[in-house]
Amino acid sequence: MIHADFTYNGISCDAYGVYIGEFSNREVGKTSISHETNLNTAHSRKNNTFHIISQNYSSPLSFEMQVFNRDFGDISQEHERALKKWLMKRGKYEWFHILDKRYANLWFKANIHSPTNIFVNHVIGISFQVSTNSPYAFSDLIEYTIEFSNNGKTASIYVDNDEDSPIYPEMEIIMLSDGDLIISNSIDTNTKNQFKLTDLKAGEKITIHNEIPFMESTRDTLLKTVYDRFSKYWFFLADGNNVITVSNNCILTLRYRETRKVGI
Repeated sequence: MIHADFTYNGISCDAYGVYIGEFSNREVGKTSISHETNLNTAHSRKNNTFHIISQNYSSPLSFEMQVFNRDFGDISQEHERALKKWLMKRGKYEWFHILDKRYANLWFKANIHSPTNIFVNHVIGISFQVSTNSPYAFSDLIEYTIEFSNNGKTASIYVDNDEDSPIYPEMEIIMLSDGDLIISNSIDTNTKNQFKLTDLKAGEKITIHNEIPFMESTRDTLLKTVYDRFSKYWFFLADGNNVITVSNNCILTLRYRETRKVGI
């Protein structure tokens, strides 16, 4: 049994007078299944060993949570409607955060759905299914703003990521000088391609939404955008020490979340 506060879509459960009473799909002494993968192997007849062909995640993290009133009272019709209006956003994932020591600094991109009322003479709670968009959780939002000038065009960022996959951060670039801009990362071993923007002007601001992916500039017009001046190779971070080098004077802001392999 767990008693914990939570936030969803930036709104605290305090606003609705409820808390999480239990994650009810647990067996005693176990957490829900998380990070489950499909391991495909091939048998080598030469030495009777099995080689891994692929190992992909089979499903995102999901669990069931039960919500109760703080005063242990019944949930009225009006209260039930308000809770479902807040929590049940069809077709959307929103950030879900459990305010408990075990889940400190952990965030889940979640869709809450399929409610079931819990009856003991009256409605005393509601059970919801929670489906996330990934097999793992994410860290707090991490943000760095670095000014690269003539005195130095290199900076180090240490990334503590639980996955081997790259992190594509949200980026903002404010140019301090005219010219082209190349941003490279020591951890990227691809020497044939690089993140490059050409024909930039001092004061120009480029915003890069890597999740979509999409980029825009303050110099964009209907006929010509910054994407036309882009190498089509996206910048990324990875687990370990990332030494970032830029070729021109600019202010670079990076925002991202690291992956956390923690289950519910």
